[in-house]
Amino acid sequence: MSFKKFHLLNYLFFFLFLSCSLLTGSDSKVNRDKRASIYYSHGTSKLILKDYTNALKFLLKAQSLKPNDAKILNNLAMTYYFKKDFKKSQENFLKALRIDPQNSDARNNLASLYFKMGHLKKAENEYKKVQENLIYPHQYRVNYNLALIYLKRNEVKNAFEHLKSSIAGKKDYCPAKYLLGDLYFSQKLYKLAYKNFLEASKGTCYLEPAPHFKQALSLEKLGKVKEALKKYELIIDKFPNSNFEKLAKKKSQKIRRPTFLKGSKLFKKENKKDNLNALKLFESLEGQKNTELMTTSPRF
Repeated sequence: MSFKKFHLLNYLFFFLFLSCSLLTGSDSKVNRDKRASIYYSHGTSKLILKDYTNALKFLLKAQSLKPNDAKILNNLAMTYYFKKDFKKSQENFLKALRIDPQNSDARNNLASLYFKMGHLKKAENEYKKVQENLIYPHQYRVNYNLALIYLKRNEVKNAFEHLKSSIAGKKDYCPAKYLLGDLYFSQKLYKLAYKNFLEASKGTCYLEPAPHFKQALSLEKLGKVKEALKKYELIIDKFPNSNFEKLAKKKSQKIRRPTFLKGSKLFKKENKKDNLNALKLFESLEGQKNTELMTTSPRF
């Protein structure tokens, strides 16, 4: 074999070896990406099902394979949020935004985390940045969350405006209608309050007792006692063993009492106590607002 042929064969062998090496490396990356996608999908499914322990397990595996994927980091941060590890949650949201500053899901969620931590100014700033993204589909949630911030500051006018914007963005978004009903109720505008509480009890919120109970309270304020009684009976029937059922039973019993007893001091004292219990119940619900409004990145 001539030197020239030998040199040519060596060159071909080297070329084939290099090609195979590159192909193997490419396959390895493809396989990692596929595995990451599978773990990410499983983790997101578990997150939606509120199985946060398994969500964390799968999403950590996904992150180990694709450490700089903003969608994985967003859902991982959410999982830490629901696991009450706010420090790691914040770290992962911020990392997701460093990788993809246009990730409005992550920014919206970071704002919700700041809200939860009591950093209202930071939360407001992040929500306003999300509002700059005109194609972001969850602006109705952003407006709702801004309304919560303004209510914390007792800026009722701003809260009204953002709640109306929230409803304009998604007409069947019942949390905004419920909160708007609350505002009208506090202003003693009971007709408008009832209308919004009625709307808030439809769709996905139908199985929530609070809007139904607030409807009954509004009806009582409007002097529509028989209608209020029917609503209390519905609560007793539809929401057994709940705190609202207990309050509804007491309210309905008082409506049925003879008229001459309703002016007694004992009746007024009991009514005041029940109203206080109702207020405490609603205050406990206030503390839960916004915690379920975080947005997962899509599974695929």
